[in-house]
Amino acid sequence: MAPFGELARIRVGVQSARREWWPVGALLARAIAEHHQALGQPLAVMAPYAAQLRLAEAAMLDAGLDERAETGLPSRFQGRRFPVAVLDLVEGGREPGWLAAARVDGTRHELRGLRLFNLGTSRAERTYLLADRAAVDGTEHGPLAEVGRLCRDGRIAVVGAGRFLSLRQLPAAEAVEPAPDLPSLLALEGTEFLARLEGELAAAEGEVWVWSPQLATRPSPVLGWLGAAAERGCRVTVFVKPPHEHRPNDERRLGALRAAGLTVVAIYGVAERMVVLDRRRAFIGNVSVLATPHERDEGMVLVDGERFARALLAVEQAEVFGAAPACARHPAARCYAQYYRRGRQKGWFWTCPWCGERRRLPLVPEAAPALG
Repeated sequence: MAPFGELARIRVGVQSARREWWPVGALLARAIAEHHQALGQPLAVMAPYAAQLRLAEAAMLDAGLDERAETGLPSRFQGRRFPVAVLDLVEGGREPGWLAAARVDGTRHELRGLRLFNLGTSRAERTYLLADRAAVDGTEHGPLAEVGRLCRDGRIAVVGAGRFLSLRQLPAAEAVEPAPDLPSLLALEGTEFLARLEGELAAAEGEVWVWSPQLATRPSPVLGWLGAAAERGCRVTVFVKPPHEHRPNDERRLGALRAAGLTVVAIYGVAERMVVLDRRRAFIGNVSVLATPHERDEGMVLVDGERFARALLAVEQAEVFGAAPACARHPAARCYAQYYRRGRQKGWFWTCPWCGERRRLPLVPEAAPALG
């Protein structure tokens, strides 16, 4: 998964505050399903988390796959067999996830992970396991350690994600005026990305959602493009870090965004870098679009698909976080969102920066989809 960069980074689920979804898994599952559906083979796509399944289902629907491709938790397919199955382990190389920690002599949660793995790997004659190779090689016990041993013994074939899913670069001349039949995954870097973003924002008609943790020390051209979209009547929402977490995001710079007609919401600990346009396409990568550009390698991947874009907004609970309230005591204060891990009241709360008053966010419960 290494060549896919930020697409292969495991994200934290809003509801659970645990690492439970990554874009590359959903897109790779779709590509594998397309390959086998073209061969006339039914297929099951499984994952341990509802958020990951939601993204996979959305990507598969965007691809026009029919009812022969099904999605669900492994428990949904208990007692059934398929010619092919995909089990997305949602395991990156940075920190171990649920299945990497699964073990027979562990906690009840770890034992459940082991049972889930066993169930998911016994549903088909041929099973694709989606995981970062570093996660497999770096695990010392449990099912991933056994997978690593079988890979080294040659009993499990190791296939790079690029066999099914490719990132394509456009010629510089096409970066501004792309052809209508663009590939669904388009990698853009530096000026190519900015040129494409400018064109996309100029064409936006309804909504623009931006996750940009850092803000630039000087006015960014992207701010002007977002302001122009807001002037045309687009709903533009920007998620940033609060000033007390990232000092350059001071009230003066936040005020410049609000003066441009943007809805600005501060989220403590926000790390996502993403732009979703008109709920039909998304840029995902490592560029804070409102920050100062850096010389180091930065880029974004453009993913087309209305259902996938909507699923991204759903797993990020964008509508809920986009409705930041004013403090009841201090109407002029703009509350920021923060996740509290200690005490009796755990979870996401709107917090007043002046008095510290908290109000729980009304998050939408996550339900596991079932395509097929």
